[in-house]
Amino acid sequence: MTLYILHDILINVADAETQKMTKKKLKNL
Repeated sequence: MTLYILHDILINVADAETQKMTKKKLKNL
C-alpha cells in the first residue's frame, strides 16, 4: 500500500513540475 501512495505522490509532484515548466515555456514564447 505504501508503495502505491509514494508512487501517486511522485506522479503528482512530477505533474506539477511539468505544468510549471510548460508555463515558463509559454511565457518565453
